[in-house]
Amino acid sequence: MTKRKVKEELKKPDFMMIALERATAWTKEHARLCITVLSAVIVIAAGTAGYRMYESREDNRLQYQLGEGITAYQEYTTSGSSQALRKAESSFKAVSASRHKDLDEVAKLYLAKICHAQGKNEDARSLYLDVKSRTSSSILRSLAETALQRLGQPVK
Repeated sequence: MTKRKVKEELKKPDFMMIALERATAWTKEHARLCITVLSAVIVIAAGTAGYRMYESREDNRLQYQLGEGITAYQEYTTSGSSQALRKAESSFKAVSASRHKDLDEVAKLYLAKICHAQGKNEDARSLYLDVKSRTSSSILRSLAETALQRLGQPVK
C-alpha cells in the first residue's frame, strides 16, 4: 500500500513546478504591470547608485580640501607665510560650509586656531563654542574645551 502511494505521489506534478507554472502564467497575463514594476525598480536602483557615487566623490573632494588646508596651515606654522595662512583659511571655510559634520567640525577647529593667530579671539571663541556644543566626538569636544581654557573661557 505504501509503495502504491509513493508511486502515485511521484506521478503528481511537483510543488515547485506548479508554483513556477502559475508564476509564469501570471507574468504572461500581467506583462505590462511586470514591465512597469521592473522599470521602476531599475530607475530607483540607478538613482540610488548615482547618489552614492555623488556622495562618495563629494566626501573625497572635501577630504582633499581639508588635507590641503592642513598642509597650508603647517606651511604657515613653519615659515610664517601669510599666503599659506590665507590659503588654509579659504580651504577651511569651504569645508566648514559643507554638510559633512565631522569634517566641518575639524575645519572649524583649524579656523579658530587661525582666528586666534590673527588676534580675532572672539571669533575663535565662538568657533570653539560651536564645535563644543555640536560635536558628538569626545576628542573634538576635549580639543575645543582645552582651546577655550587657553583663551580664558571657563569650561562648563
